[in-house]
Amino acid sequence: MDPTARSPERGGRQGRRDERVGHRPVRVDHPNGDLADRARRALAALSPTHREVVVEVALRRRTVAEAAEVLGIPVDAAMARLTCALHAFRERLIEAA
Repeated sequence: MDPTARSPERGGRQGRRDERVGHRPVRVDHPNGDLADRARRALAALSPTHREVVVEVALRRRTVAEAAEVLGIPVDAAMARLTCALHAFRERLIEAA
């Protein structure tokens, strides 16, 4: 299975070769560098409070409610942090492209 493909249960389709970032696709085989490396740098550039909620939801595959419980914050706060974090993450990915 292609490691860049999103699983059908997470809203993606198998075999997809690009990921949407903002309003434009970023190719996995982009000539300016490896997407995984750019994603690691973008994640590292987030504030600790934003990074922790992204890690819980995106990497540990928890729901926002589960992430809020693990982090000891209200669900609304987790959703707000995730929204801000994903916006910042996308911007950093676009800048690195």
